[in-house]
Amino acid sequence: DPPVEVPKEEPPGNKSLLGPTNHIFSDALSLGSDGRVLSMKRSRFVEGMESFAGILDTIGGGMGSHLETNTKKLRNSKASASEEDYRAWMRSELPVHAAAGYKGYVDDSAWMANLWHWYTVEFFVELFAQLVETTSEMKVCADEAYKKTLYNHHNFFQRTAFTAAMKRLPDRNALIAKLQGDGTRDDVHRDVTTFVSLGRPLVSYLCEVNTEVDNLMQSEKKAKRK
Repeated sequence: DPPVEVPKEEPPGNKSLLGPTNHIFSDALSLGSDGRVLSMKRSRFVEGMESFAGILDTIGGGMGSHLETNTKKLRNSKASASEEDYRAWMRSELPVHAAAGYKGYVDDSAWMANLWHWYTVEFFVELFAQLVETTSEMKVCADEAYKKTLYNHHNFFQRTAFTAAMKRLPDRNALIAKLQGDGTRDDVHRDVTTFVSLGRPLVSYLCEVNTEVDNLMQSEKKAKRK
């Protein structure tokens, strides 16, 4: 007889809107004993970003669009479609940037998407950390998170647009209510805490990958000059 498949229990904390996104990211990331990301599954990471963007659109302020633009760049990348390891997949996009003369990251590329996912996820990790670690109102949480993260990478026009979007975020209680889904406030608190604990090593990993591909491009550029 074929083995009977035992139905999996619903993962803990899967009742709030963030639960399924956490589940995808948890599956995507392979963490070492020191909490750092050892490797990441490309397809699951992209799915996680799309899932998280959907949650942000539910919250309001058009926040999801800041992720969706770059997730589409990952989907459309000319990097090796057969490579599932994220770091190796990113390296395989080098010819796209070589064709453009190594003048910088091609805009419609996985390298550019990775850069902005790093910056943007860092903001949301800090925003959600403020949500569970402080009792401040959302405006204060958003301002604090923005100053620490995206503000340092945005030009004047991007700052103006993003600041306007932050003003459309709901207040603390309304945000928690939007995130509840079929869960409770405790579910939201637990899932936001889990998101932050997954998000911090993810941000560090995206930063590492960006440094790696930038170094790869610079070394190829120098070799080309010789």
